[in-house]
Amino acid sequence: MLLLAGALVLLVVCVALLVLSRAPGSVVALEVSKVLMSLIVAIIVTGYITSTLNRQAQRRSERIARLGALSSALQELKGAYEQMSVARTMLRADLSGRAFEEQLPAILDCRSRLQRIERDRVVALDALTGEHGPISDMVAFTRGVKNVYIANHALIRRSSLLDERRRKRVVDGEEAPDSPAASALDPGQLVDAEFLQVLTAPRPVWRGKTFYLGYVSAKNILEGEILEIRERLG
Repeated sequence: MLLLAGALVLLVVCVALLVLSRAPGSVVALEVSKVLMSLIVAIIVTGYITSTLNRQAQRRSERIARLGALSSALQELKGAYEQMSVARTMLRADLSGRAFEEQLPAILDCRSRLQRIERDRVVALDALTGEHGPISDMVAFTRGVKNVYIANHALIRRSSLLDERRRKRVVDGEEAPDSPAASALDPGQLVDAEFLQVLTAPRPVWRGKTFYLGYVSAKNILEGEILEIRERLG
C-alpha cells in the first residue's frame, strides 16, 4: 500500500512535469518525466507482486493452521470413539450398576471431547458440527446414556450396592465366585433405557445406530478436509 501511495505521488509529479515539458526549452523536464514514468511502472509492478506474494503467504499460513486444527480434531474424535468402545465392551461383559457407574465418567469424558470439536471455530463445518451433523448426533447419544443413569439412579445404585456386598461375601468365603449375580441390570426394567440397550447391543446392531454412524461420517469428513488442504499445500 505504501508503494502504491508513493507511486501515485510520483505520478502527480510526472504529470506536472509533462505539462511543463510542453513549454519551449523544457527538454530537461521531459527527460525527468520519462525517468519518473519508468520508476512509477517499476513501483506499481513491485507493489503488485509483493501484495500477491503476501496474500499467498497468508493463505498458506491459514491453511497450515487449519490443517493442524483438523488433525487435532481427528485425534479427539478417534479418542472419543475409543473411550465409548471400551465402555461398551465393559458393559456388554458386565451390565451391572457398579459397571455402569464405573464407565459413566469415560462416557462423559467422551462427550467433552466431542464438544471441544463442536466449539472449535477453525474446525467448524456445517456438515460436521452443524445442528444435524454427525458430531451433534454423537453428543446427543452420550447425553442419552447419561440420562438413562439419571432416570434410573436409585435402581442402579441399589444394583451397585448388591454387587459390592456380593464381592465382600466372595472374599470372605461366604459365596462362590461363580455364583449367579443378583446385581445385573435388566434394561427392560429401566426407564427410557433405549440408549443403554443400543450401547450394549451386538455389533451389527451397534454399527447401524447413531453413534457409530456419526463417527464414520465425521471421520470421513475430517480426513477429506485434511487431504484437500495437504494437496493444496503441495
